Amino acid sequence: NSRIFFLCCWRNFTINAMTTDLAVLLDVDAAVLAVESNELSLPQISQHGVRVVAQGTCDAWLQNKAARLDGSIAGDPQLFGPAADLVQSQVLVRLDIDPRMPDAMLVLGSRNPEMFDPGQGSELAQFLGRVIERQLRIWLDV
Repeated sequence: NSRIFFLCCWRNFTINAMTTDLAVLLDVDAAVLAVESNELSLPQISQHGVRVVAQGTCDAWLQNKAARLDGSIAGDPQLFGPAADLVQSQVLVRLDIDPRMPDAMLVLGSRNPEMFDPGQGSELAQFLGRVIERQLRIWLDV
């Protein structure tokens, strides 16, 4: 029983750290984990900052890239939910959690239209994505 309690607490901590705490640490207005729906059953996700999106959303947004930075945009409600009205620049990072898992993205948004720009390098965003992938593998026990 203590192991199950620990795992539940760890999972909640991990999701909160990725969505709420990460936004504060990176000085962005929104941090979202976007997970595509598909025929696989997802664990119950009722956490703030986790969005279930339509299958194919990651490929449509990332266009075969590992990461994408955009400035001077209007936030998409599909990705940012109620925070979409705030978002004026964004970073999208593909997350390759496990071949058995649905596609996912880390989505960061800022109200500053110049915070992110397509001309910026994406290496650090991709590194952050790899770190989050590893945490999600632990969380999902894959």
